[in-house]
Amino acid sequence: MKLYVVRHAHAGSRSAWEGPEDERPLTRRGHKQADGIADHLSGVGLSRLVSSPSVRCVQTLEPLADQLGLRVDADDRLLEGAGGDQALVLAAELSKERSAAVIVPVRKGAPPRRPRRS
Repeated sequence: MKLYVVRHAHAGSRSAWEGPEDERPLTRRGHKQADGIADHLSGVGLSRLVSSPSVRCVQTLEPLADQLGLRVDADDRLLEGAGGDQALVLAAELSKERSAAVIVPVRKGAPPRRPRRS
């Protein structure tokens, strides 16, 4: 079993979003990134897609789900703040399957990513 762990696509700044954090959607750039993730992973033999229920995480997997004819299963154990032990329990459950993709949101207070150098 291969387990693919994918960070959600670009969702914009937390400070610019006025709604609940779990409802923060992908930006236009994020939707393009989600399409790229779908193109990259569509041929690896996935049998299940599991995501945090956060909108940006589900949206990241939707293009892949459409390409593969699968649904995105939202799992509260992948919510921000749920704790790593919960994600490990989920990973153990998924290990019994042929393959899976898991979207894990960045935890609150995580350091910002370093910009890529050109």
